[in-house]
Amino acid sequence: MTYEEAQHELDRLKDLHLHIGYIRERIDYLSGRIEHPGSDIINLFSGRSPEFSVEAKLAKLADLKRDYDKLLAMAVELEEKIIGALSKVDMKYQVILEKYYVKGQRLEEICVDVHYSYPQIKRLKKRAVRLYYEARI
Repeated sequence: MTYEEAQHELDRLKDLHLHIGYIRERIDYLSGRIEHPGSDIINLFSGRSPEFSVEAKLAKLADLKRDYDKLLAMAVELEEKIIGALSKVDMKYQVILEKYYVKGQRLEEICVDVHYSYPQIKRLKKRAVRLYYEARI
């Protein structure tokens, strides 16, 4: 595994978590439209084309749930692999990688949590990725 592949693996996990969150929002939105169909009437008068068919909404909801389950399984598998390698990394760097890649926190949020400046966290994250790469080879 190269350093770039290790970085890509970490980025992939973060992207999966973001995509899972987006699909979860879509599922919640669509579920609300099924439970409260009055919003379709509002869409009709606002000029938007509503999907009136409950069957169409249920089919879309089933597709979203299938995609959600598939992505969640991929994320869990990748997360287990990453966390296994993280256990070989010093705790300070492990915390930064877990917060950023596994929990999806922004660097600014991590700064507040661990009481470091933004430039320090940026440097530590870069070093943490390097240590993660070394733990993976």
